[in-house]
Amino acid sequence: MCHKVRDGRCINIWDDPWVPKEPDFRPKLKAGVATNILLVAKLIHHESRQWDREKIFELFESQSAIRILNIHIPAFPKCDTLCWGLSPSGEFTVKSAFMLKMQQSSTSLGSMHEEHWKMLWKSKMHERLKLLLWRIVCKCLLVREILSKRFPIPNISCPVCGEEAETVEHVFIRCPITVQAWANSIWPLNMNVFKDMNIDQWIKIIINPLEKLKIQGKEAREFSLFVAVLYDQVWKNRNQTMWGNQPVDSIKLSIQINKVFSQHKQAWLSILGNKENSPSWKPPPLGWIKCNFDAAMKPNKVVLAVVCRDSNGSIVAADSQEDCLGEPLWAESKAALLAASLARKEGFARVVIEGDA
Repeated sequence: MCHKVRDGRCINIWDDPWVPKEPDFRPKLKAGVATNILLVAKLIHHESRQWDREKIFELFESQSAIRILNIHIPAFPKCDTLCWGLSPSGEFTVKSAFMLKMQQSSTSLGSMHEEHWKMLWKSKMHERLKLLLWRIVCKCLLVREILSKRFPIPNISCPVCGEEAETVEHVFIRCPITVQAWANSIWPLNMNVFKDMNIDQWIKIIINPLEKLKIQGKEAREFSLFVAVLYDQVWKNRNQTMWGNQPVDSIKLSIQINKVFSQHKQAWLSILGNKENSPSWKPPPLGWIKCNFDAAMKPNKVVLAVVCRDSNGSIVAADSQEDCLGEPLWAESKAALLAASLARKEGFARVVIEGDA
């Protein structure tokens, strides 16, 4: 939990957690600086409802000072409250608790870093395929080697080939059926080159194939999608072999992989094509003015901008201004206020105010 600054009269600077993104939500005092200031209220100009920037940079390390200035102070004084410090809204969310747990448990993430997870969740593939890759990395796909750690099973060898213990590395990298599926694919990789990799390393290559495989751009997106489809079909084939006693047919498997990949690819091309064909800006109705606003976050300030256009797309007014640092939602709100103020100043009778957040 973290204190949400309203007037700062109930928050102790040094004992209470109140600065988001600080390791323990407490600011770091500059080395060699002594002070008798105890309450956050002493860091605020209460007449202007702004932070005392000079005092903050005088007392705290630069990173802590910037994080303090990012805290928005409401225009009207209120009592300080407690909030959930790990989400932008200040409200508890399951997602933020999950991410905290992942950060605390490095074994759940393996060697995957935050940027790899972001690339995975933003990738152009079905959510079920993303979840499959996540389950593979987090070792929660129930291969026999993992099951044997939970309760005794008579046989942990691969049910498809029987050549070695069924680990995630074996199923998705070394199993002869998987190797054959790759050999028959549109990206005929020699999987023997990767046989000694652990699954974390291999999934990172799948998510970002540029570094190791020199695949980039549109082809990289298609490659990641293809591998996810291949693994989905390999796992489906494994389950059919194990529970349905169906014989292994590598040729049929390869044909099915290419067929499903084509279906997924066409579906995403259709979605992306519709997005690309839709105009990024639509003019207002005849006789109306549309005011578009935006806010850009800089290291030590916020830049607000407004552009007003008529139904022909011609610019009829524009304005910009700089403001002190604040939270992104607060900055967007300030930009919206600037748009409304400009419309009133220009005397526009019919106005559409539009942002991108």
